[in-house]
Amino acid sequence: MRAGVGALLIALLASVALPAMAAPVVTSERPESTTLTIYPDQAVDDIAEIFGFDPSTGLALVTEWRTVEVPAGETTVRLRAVAEGIIPETATLEGLPARLVEQNQDFDLLSPGALIAGSVGERVRRVRTNARTGQETVDEAIIRSGPNGVVLEIDGRFEAMGCGGGPERLVFERTPEGLTDRPTLSVTLNVREAGRYPVKLTYLAVGLLWQADYVAQARDDGGMDLLGWITLKNLSGTTFADAPTQVVAGKLETTGEGRATITRAKTRSPACWPMDTTSGRLRPPPPPPPPPPPPAPAPPAMDMVVSAMRRSEAMVSVVAVMAVQSELGDYKLYSLPTPTTVAARQTKQVAMLSQDGVRFDRIYQFRNAPGATWEPDQVVAPSLLLRTDNTKAKGLGLPLPGGKLTILQTTPEGRRLLAAETTFENTAINAPLELTLASATDIEVRPKVVRAWKRGKRDLTEYEVAVTNDRAYPATFEAVQLAYGPMRIVSESQRHQVKPAGRTWTLKLQPGETQTLRYTVETRP
Repeated sequence: MRAGVGALLIALLASVALPAMAAPVVTSERPESTTLTIYPDQAVDDIAEIFGFDPSTGLALVTEWRTVEVPAGETTVRLRAVAEGIIPETATLEGLPARLVEQNQDFDLLSPGALIAGSVGERVRRVRTNARTGQETVDEAIIRSGPNGVVLEIDGRFEAMGCGGGPERLVFERTPEGLTDRPTLSVTLNVREAGRYPVKLTYLAVGLLWQADYVAQARDDGGMDLLGWITLKNLSGTTFADAPTQVVAGKLETTGEGRATITRAKTRSPACWPMDTTSGRLRPPPPPPPPPPPPAPAPPAMDMVVSAMRRSEAMVSVVAVMAVQSELGDYKLYSLPTPTTVAARQTKQVAMLSQDGVRFDRIYQFRNAPGATWEPDQVVAPSLLLRTDNTKAKGLGLPLPGGKLTILQTTPEGRRLLAAETTFENTAINAPLELTLASATDIEVRPKVVRAWKRGKRDLTEYEVAVTNDRAYPATFEAVQLAYGPMRIVSESQRHQVKPAGRTWTLKLQPGETQTLRYTVETRP
């Protein structure tokens, strides 16, 4: 009887003393394949591309396929090498017979600064190298502070690292807990049945965006040959290799509340006293490293684009790799024809459309604001507009994602020059398209106020607009009266039309011809 009680007590004590078993950890090092769906965003300048990106810049849907082998019961699955800009709360994992218990993102990246920060109070080895002889001296040390201003305790003395004037380094025996060399998503699951499973991980990430860029070559007949590009930008530090990629055209409404936890590597910096003293100002930091050598010159993109439009054999190759457009609800979806590698901090382009002989109408437009006054004999340069309809009859008839348009023109000597740059919004099929270019120099506009008076609470102004066509060709001119409140035209020398820009008068001018328009505007507060 006593032996049985003793055995029972030993068993109970053993059960109390044994710690709870930690959930086993399964690691997936990297995805086997990845697909990208990238949404449009504003153009990003060079500064943002160099110094990183804001957690709200760009948006993409990332889908990864992996294979994991998991035991039954509670298990932690570590999914390494997810996108740097992952928005963790959007992540979903499919393919496992399991119930989700917990999800964590590990974003404290392994770096010299992070190693030091995680090793304060730990023993390390400090290795100094004699610059003349190359001989190394090794000291046992304890890190007392860091990473900004690293202080070491060596044999009871305190030394600031990096202040001895010679090369030195720290050697760590272990990696601090929680550090990772790649962004990692950890998922704790309650797995019903052990096995090897293919899984799909889907999440939103920032740092990937696209924009539409167009290049147009002006033709002698007044038309243009238009080539459209999908410009992909990867501002993050993650490379997506051989990824089937799609881009979505259209304005995506978002709350702006989802934000990524951008991984930032901690840096180490010394905090040194001037040599031979422990008081006074700190030694100034070392100068920055010299800039890297300039990259080898790339072939001129302009020549590539123009030659593709000029030579039929080159055009065939451009069309062969063009993105395929399809419908996605109220959006347009463009699928790249083959998987592509979107490398870290890279910009790349894929042809989106190619249209020859697009016809535009050339319009010279002057806009007059309410209450405007003009100096006697003042000459104003009107704006040059290119106007067309997005129809097959005009050489288009396909969705046009908004973007930047660069127009090239060939001189009589055969040189191609930049004629203009402009932007336009998303343009649907059959919708009008209007491009505002530079001010014209060969159309003169002389506006003036003939008289201005009041009639009760109403203000009346009579305007005269004289237009001269100094071009060698006929010109179409528009005078537009803007309205910022209640307004009506009381009198006019010719009838106007109401257009989106305002009340509009259209004049057709022959070479060297001058025409004069008169009208009276009535406004009230």
